[in-house]
Amino acid sequence: MAPNNQFQQKQQRQETSSTTIAQNRLKIMAVNVNSIQANKRRLEQINRIHQHNPDVILLSETKLKKTHKISLKNYTIIRTDRPPGKQGENPVENITIVSLYATPDNKKAFRDELDSLFTKLKLDNNNNSFIIAGGLNTRTDWGDTLTNERGKYIIKWEKEAAPRYQARIFSTDGPSYNPNNSYLDCCISNLNICNLVNGKITTEEYDSDHKALLFTIQLNHKIQSNQFTKKFNYKATNWSRFTKFLDKNHPPPPPDDKNLTNNDLDEYISIFTKTIQTAIDSTVPCFKKQDSVLKYLNTRIKKLQKNKSKLITDLHRLQRQQPPNYQQKIQNIKATIKLVRDELKKEFGKSITSYWGSQLRQINHRDSNAFIPKINRMLRQKGNIEIDNQIINLDSDLISPDLVQLDKATIDLDRKTATFSNAIDKLNIIGNHYEKINSPRYLNNDTPLRRIIDHANGRGKRTQPWAKTGQPNLGQPNDYPSLGQN
Repeated sequence: MAPNNQFQQKQQRQETSSTTIAQNRLKIMAVNVNSIQANKRRLEQINRIHQHNPDVILLSETKLKKTHKISLKNYTIIRTDRPPGKQGENPVENITIVSLYATPDNKKAFRDELDSLFTKLKLDNNNNSFIIAGGLNTRTDWGDTLTNERGKYIIKWEKEAAPRYQARIFSTDGPSYNPNNSYLDCCISNLNICNLVNGKITTEEYDSDHKALLFTIQLNHKIQSNQFTKKFNYKATNWSRFTKFLDKNHPPPPPDDKNLTNNDLDEYISIFTKTIQTAIDSTVPCFKKQDSVLKYLNTRIKKLQKNKSKLITDLHRLQRQQPPNYQQKIQNIKATIKLVRDELKKEFGKSITSYWGSQLRQINHRDSNAFIPKINRMLRQKGNIEIDNQIINLDSDLISPDLVQLDKATIDLDRKTATFSNAIDKLNIIGNHYEKINSPRYLNNDTPLRRIIDHANGRGKRTQPWAKTGQPNLGQPNDYPSLGQN
């Protein structure tokens, strides 16, 4: 059972297979990272992730642009790059998670933007749970020495609007903004946070001017959490091994001595599909995803990072405790941290140059078939495929309640159109369109052969005696028109 080219081409798409577990808690880390453009900043982030192993990470002020590539092992990254950007929301079943950053210069518009966010996400619906965390740049008397203008807005919002969403605002157990010991970061949620300390969220030191927020959410229902995702490398597949696996494990073929019902056909198709997927999981190699910065690490970088983490912990302890002569000690530690950061930057530069030099030396320029593909794979990264919003007439049969969510579309009553921006809806609309184009060809609708068969079946029902008795009689060849007849 050798795979043909058509099957192989179809499978060249990026397909994933994931293992899931059911859980009813989510561990979340929220931090204003103040840039992760540089590799030394990404290393700090990866170390904290490995230390706390959160399910969800909310990052604000990443300062990433479209040209920056970043990946994290065992995590799916959803990003909104600057400038400018909308809020980044990630719906997981009926849980909306938002990483929020409010710039210091939009004080007057803050209340309206917060209300607009809750309205847009329909968070007043009791079935919608939400977690909103990040740097709101609000100072309030919940722990700060004073309340700023935005702090007054958030206190007023909590009294007037929060009950409508069954929301609570959780501040931190200590200052989250290090330079002036302010409480600028918080969390808004209608879920139960189960590891609060005196009703407040715990914080963790981070190489930023903000601390990280750490909290665990108790969910009302269990959700399926992805443990890992496979990305198959079909080009490196041993198709002989794939064929042998299918030959050994394929189910028995459908019987050829009876007519099958549609349900029978669907069942056989489902069985064969599962068998092929099992063969793919068992024989097709996977790309190994890794954190984008780990390939550059060496012993010196690891040692410098460890020293920097210790210095940051000492710095935050001094800022919190304020012992005698703490100002001078703080200045000394800050100067040392700056030296370590500069050394990290230099060492990363050397390591990156060495890594890519080694990669390029492995390319055999005499192998004309592999030379250009390897260069492209290393140095010309493929961009993400973008699908334009689909603008469909309201009376179009492409809009089916079973396929699209019309309530999430933008309706233009004057033009009588609906604009779909949701990725799943766009794919369903495109798929429905091509199905309508291609299904007549595959189903033989309104083709000469179909008309011959329909004509023969119609005449057979009128003339054959088994039309009344229910006993079939195949008849003679001359009972049916030939393909040359009209």
